[in-house]
Amino acid sequence: MFASQDLTKILPAYTEECTDLPLDGTRIACKYILTDEYFKKQIENARINTRAWVMQERYMSPRGLHFGHSQLFWECREAEAAETNPFGLTLGEPGLKSQYEDVRGYLDKESPTGTYDPEPGHVEFYHLVSQYSKCAPNLSFHSDKLIAFSAILKHYCTVHNDEMVAGMRRRCLEYDLVWTRTYDSYPSRPGQVDTPYYETYIAPSWSWASVRARITSWTM
Repeated sequence: MFASQDLTKILPAYTEECTDLPLDGTRIACKYILTDEYFKKQIENARINTRAWVMQERYMSPRGLHFGHSQLFWECREAEAAETNPFGLTLGEPGLKSQYEDVRGYLDKESPTGTYDPEPGHVEFYHLVSQYSKCAPNLSFHSDKLIAFSAILKHYCTVHNDEMVAGMRRRCLEYDLVWTRTYDSYPSRPGQVDTPYYETYIAPSWSWASVRARITSWTM
């Protein structure tokens, strides 16, 4: 039931180094916080977490427990942690679940002029779309592309009191239309056939959901 664990391969989350100055005997202590690359390598890059349906479930659930190769990992909407880093003391990019908490704070927020302001939460939305588009090619049925993202889209509709149109927000449509395929989604060899679109209809050609590639937004 329990796997063996080699504790010598696990590094501490932070280290402290002290230096004595020779002139006045002052002692300086420096604490270095280490970015927990174990989480990215063992969790973010794990095959199961490259599945589109799994990404949606990770985002919508308030917390999760992961069994890695060398230790346990856990995540919530405030931190990503591990046995070697139980307090999540890292300086890395915000995790998938923390993006959910960021968005909830913008509920019903308007600009000072009383008009709708697309700025709050839009960066988080673009990051999620980009992350999901990386997972979407692994869908068993391409027709599920928007369905497997529907819970996240519904969440944004509730948060921003908006309506989704082919995976985009109606009131932010002029912003959401500004997307492009990432460089690594283009053919890597000369003469290789580039087939970014699906053989069957998934979404209108102006929607990010219409291409079989990872996308990014120029407004990110």
